[in-house]
Amino acid sequence: MCHRDFNNPKGNEIAVFKNRIEIYNPGRFPDDHSPEEFIKGKERSILRNPLIANAFYLTSDIERWGSGLKRIHDDCRGVGVKVEFENLKTGFLVTFYRQEQKLDGVKGSGKVVGKGGQIGGRIGGQKRWSELTEKQKNILKLIGKNPIISRKALSDKLNINPSAVQKHLQKLKTQDFLRRIGPDRGGYWKIVDKK
Repeated sequence: MCHRDFNNPKGNEIAVFKNRIEIYNPGRFPDDHSPEEFIKGKERSILRNPLIANAFYLTSDIERWGSGLKRIHDDCRGVGVKVEFENLKTGFLVTFYRQEQKLDGVKGSGKVVGKGGQIGGRIGGQKRWSELTEKQKNILKLIGKNPIISRKALSDKLNINPSAVQKHLQKLKTQDFLRRIGPDRGGYWKIVDKK
């Protein structure tokens, strides 16, 4: 919203493919600048919509330093996710390439792909699981299928109250079955693979 061109009738788009996720913004990159300049930290933010940007700044949803592309690039690099930034004639495209990872002992696609690349971890078939309750095993299976699942969604799927979900999650974290990567909003779950 801060960077899009509202004169362009096209809207923002998110396209999900088997091997990648594309996010398109109908707002060209600033003239005479490239994404690489911002990734390297050599440029400051150039605001197309300063009032919208200021509103997001005041709610602490963004900062003013123009470090967004650099942070996206660095975070993806840190977890092994390939990301590309492309300046198009009609806007700007960010592509995140998915990484595949097999799940052992879980029905489904046999792949875990989501925020942060390899984030599901291997689940099921672990001897350590024998010490877990059925609810805790089901929580791990649901997280294996969707590493960005919320506590509320876990509560709904397991038909238990949110405080019970929180207790199970805390036990799984304490026993090193599960880790939270990033904040509650925007983070994801990582299942610890110990054999």
